[in-house]
Amino acid sequence: MALFSPESKKQVRNCLPPLEVCTVRRESLSTEWHEVGRGAFGRVYKARHKHWGIDVAVKVLKENARITERLWSRHIGDIECAIEKVLTILDSTKQQEACKFNYVAVQNSVAEVELDSLTVSDKTMTRNEKAKFVDQNRPALIQRVSHALAIAEELGDMVHNETYSLIQAKEKNQDKVRELYSSTLRSGGEKVKAAFYDALKKHEPSLMQDLEKRN
Repeated sequence: MALFSPESKKQVRNCLPPLEVCTVRRESLSTEWHEVGRGAFGRVYKARHKHWGIDVAVKVLKENARITERLWSRHIGDIECAIEKVLTILDSTKQQEACKFNYVAVQNSVAEVELDSLTVSDKTMTRNEKAKFVDQNRPALIQRVSHALAIAEELGDMVHNETYSLIQAKEKNQDKVRELYSSTLRSGGEKVKAAFYDALKKHEPSLMQDLEKRN
């Protein structure tokens, strides 16, 4: 005998929070509970945008949940916690513009990504543009790069063993970078210069950020 009638399932489906939002482990709930729980986040989302208010949304959820009184009483703590989390996100004035992204994050437990940390150059610069940057900023890079040896190691086989030994033998960072330019970057073409650019982004992030602002 089915736990819920078709009509009961329909009513609960329209009001209960989806399992992805609950802190209850799926294994502890019946297949039917999982089935009727889907799609409710969208209902609450619409309710908030119709200005129903949190109290009304919670009331609707709880009244309809009487159909599943036994399961509600068993998992009320987790369900109320889930409801509160969902409504807190939807009611946040700080994240109103990004509520759709928050919905996806809640459903999939995706960690928040700080997109602002990515510069335009990280996402769009071509190999040719990176090479031009390396050429145009040659004087500043020679004077200001402080991790020349680490960058040379990052380039790997692009730097010949003899060149690496020469760089390693230099005492000043300026001389190390100057040697890298004259022995490797000048003849390496766009591919090597682009790799040098990427190595600079990794080992000299503050310097690169400053130079990119100036260009």
